[in-house]
Amino acid sequence: MVGLTQTEVARKTGHSSSLVSGWESGAKRVQRHQVDRLDEIYCQHGRLVKLWLRDTKRSEEPEWLTEPKQVEEQATAIDAWHPNLVTGLLQCWEYAATIFRQGRPTDPPEEIDRLASLRAGRLETLNYPHITAVVPQSALTLASDDVRRAQASHLLELIDNHRVEVLVRPSDASTVGYGGGFRLLHMPDGNVVAGCEHAMGTVPLEKDNDVGALSQTFRRLLGLALPPSRSRSEVEKWCQT
Repeated sequence: MVGLTQTEVARKTGHSSSLVSGWESGAKRVQRHQVDRLDEIYCQHGRLVKLWLRDTKRSEEPEWLTEPKQVEEQATAIDAWHPNLVTGLLQCWEYAATIFRQGRPTDPPEEIDRLASLRAGRLETLNYPHITAVVPQSALTLASDDVRRAQASHLLELIDNHRVEVLVRPSDASTVGYGGGFRLLHMPDGNVVAGCEHAMGTVPLEKDNDVGALSQTFRRLLGLALPPSRSRSEVEKWCQT
């Protein structure tokens, strides 16, 4: 990156010098929002963005799936939380389709079906990480009875197959100060990668202080959740109501 040192670029972008070094060497993938910032720093007036778009292979998968894909596939453990929903990795097809219909009302049915299939099948592409998910008790109230039962049955199957640990957060436990949904991906080398989850996908976070703050938040959420046996009982109730 001609004209600025790695330290200067790191300061201007808000990232670490090691990440900037990884961009230069090709060891780290530069994401779109980072390219936008670099284009601004170097006064390239969109030229860097055009080069990135040209050189970045685009697949038919949506950006919310391709961005964290490689990291997720290497993770040995994943911690997940969403204040309103069942986290994306644990959604069944029916539940995912409901979320996409609400979030993408102008999409045709075939596109909703495709996105729901991608999301519902995502867990099976991972290398069997241990997943701990805190799920709010209200997560299924947005769905119809059939969708609620389908999602609850899916969670029970995952729990009983020891794929995941689902901990239910009671509806009377405050979520003030716990922000939106996020995932913490624990990597084989001991590092933790964080991503904020939203209706359309996951946005990776790379600042160490962001990762540390979300790790502390997840520990507090664990303290608010019901223990595993009581959580399973709550999920069973979702199947029956």
